[in-house]
Amino acid sequence: MSDSLTVTKQAVVGSKAGLHARPAAVVVAAAKAKPIKVYFSRDSGKAVLASSILRVLSLHVACGETINISASGEGAEEVVSQMCELVEQELDPDLVEQA
Repeated sequence: MSDSLTVTKQAVVGSKAGLHARPAAVVVAAAKAKPIKVYFSRDSGKAVLASSILRVLSLHVACGETINISASGEGAEEVVSQMCELVEQELDPDLVEQA
């Protein structure tokens, strides 16, 4: 991701379960559907490919924690914004129904 067109934004994880299990699966599916690669990172670590469930789970991100979302290339601004909006929502369908 050394491209000059790299866009990075921060998002606060909105799912009560964090980026684990079902919420992670939703985010990974969305990342896979994007035309460019999307990366997640914590301030203290290296970026992981957002389209890999195992790599996303390896971040151990809890609700309320901030992650960096990055992408490079044409459409990166829109893709990163869309992923931020998604990550900031409650993504566990069981919890959404109870709200």
